[in-house]
Amino acid sequence: MASSEDTALIALEAERAVTCALLSSDGAEAYSEVSLHLAADDFGSAAHRLTFEACAALTARGDVVTSVAVSTYLKASATWKDEYVAELQLAVSGAVSIAHIASYAIAIKEKAVARRLRARLGEIADKSLRVGSDVTAEDLLADIDSITLNVEAKASHVRLLDGPGAMQLEMTERWEAIQAGASIGARYPLDGLTSRLGAAENGQLIIIAGRPSMGKSVLAMNFALENAIENVESLSIGAIASGTAVTTDDVPLVAVFSLEMDRAQLGNRTLSAMTAVDYQKVKQGDFTEQEWERVNLAWERMYRSRLHIDDDGFLTPARMRAKLRQLEQRTKKKVTAIVVDYLQLMSGDSRRAETNRTLEVSEITRGLKIIAKEFQCPVVALSQLSRDLEKRADKRPVMADLRESGAIEQDADVILFVYRDEVYNPDSMSRGMAEIIIGKARDAVLGMVPAVSELQFQRFVDTTANAYSYEQLTGRG
Repeated sequence: MASSEDTALIALEAERAVTCALLSSDGAEAYSEVSLHLAADDFGSAAHRLTFEACAALTARGDVVTSVAVSTYLKASATWKDEYVAELQLAVSGAVSIAHIASYAIAIKEKAVARRLRARLGEIADKSLRVGSDVTAEDLLADIDSITLNVEAKASHVRLLDGPGAMQLEMTERWEAIQAGASIGARYPLDGLTSRLGAAENGQLIIIAGRPSMGKSVLAMNFALENAIENVESLSIGAIASGTAVTTDDVPLVAVFSLEMDRAQLGNRTLSAMTAVDYQKVKQGDFTEQEWERVNLAWERMYRSRLHIDDDGFLTPARMRAKLRQLEQRTKKKVTAIVVDYLQLMSGDSRRAETNRTLEVSEITRGLKIIAKEFQCPVVALSQLSRDLEKRADKRPVMADLRESGAIEQDADVILFVYRDEVYNPDSMSRGMAEIIIGKARDAVLGMVPAVSELQFQRFVDTTANAYSYEQLTGRG
């Protein structure tokens, strides 16, 4: 028998009203409306849940939803029990208006969310007893934050019903923002990429992939540096040298999550890229007098920036989201761009995913895409490539080379491959050059953007016009 607490978490009267509508002469219309707001597991009563499932099954196979069709379906169902009949009789004995069915659906949804929250909080309470062994207090905080990521708080607005007017309003607001000089996303570190792809738009998941030593981490940090410092007028060399005052409102907030390198290493890389001082010298802190001048100026630019680096070796989408929320709350600023190095070192949030790596990567990429949309900024995530490409004569990456590629291909808006021919061919005609291959782009033409690989300075820079092409390299052009 259900406890009073269980009963309190079911909107029984609302479920009866919806079921009554589903079994009425307007059953088809009622299902069309209710299905916009509810799924079968939103119903707390088994009788009403099975009735909704019957309507869904009938609709899926093209049958008309009627009381006779639903009744016939339920009687033939292996999960239907005679004890549910009494509850359905109570439901159909009432009267209900189709006009109010949306409000009943919202009431059912609210209780469904409450049940999920209660169940999840119960799991966390049980997990709290393991703090001090395999669980930390930070794990519990991340689990608590993940609740709002995975549990829908209320019925979502059905944008399909808005009509073209709403779309035109969004387009107009976007045009006005662009013409007013507002940024609609983040800049790529190479002009060649920006001209091909436009801005790295808010809500996009961008994957940078490559084999070891190709420079994918360098390109990702160049992206962070471009948006945190290099493209910020108040942090320019001229502004800093002149002593121009900088307020926090002028400086974008950029977050970097590094699971492979510590914060000091990334700081050295950033300083080398900003100053064009050899990375090996930066690591040792061994500078000439002229280099010290450049380093001091870059040091001041870094200090005034809002480039935040997290080098925690364990990261899940939920932990990442919790840290981003804390960062925004503490700085009182909105995150402009997020970089993750790298995807395969992350862990999934659910235990179910831990037993299946492909499922776990799917959960991670989906989590990163949700974070990009929620924080309304681009997320740049690095990815490994399969060793299988080493067996090919032409080792330029293709989509199939992405490890656990199905989920990554599906969720990513842009996929960039970094390729340097000299890694495989030391005598290559393209020494010192890199190819940034656009493997996927939802709103741009695929192709290749050449770049000069100044890896001694931890950076890629644009080439001069027509300085390099794959056709020239292979003699096909």
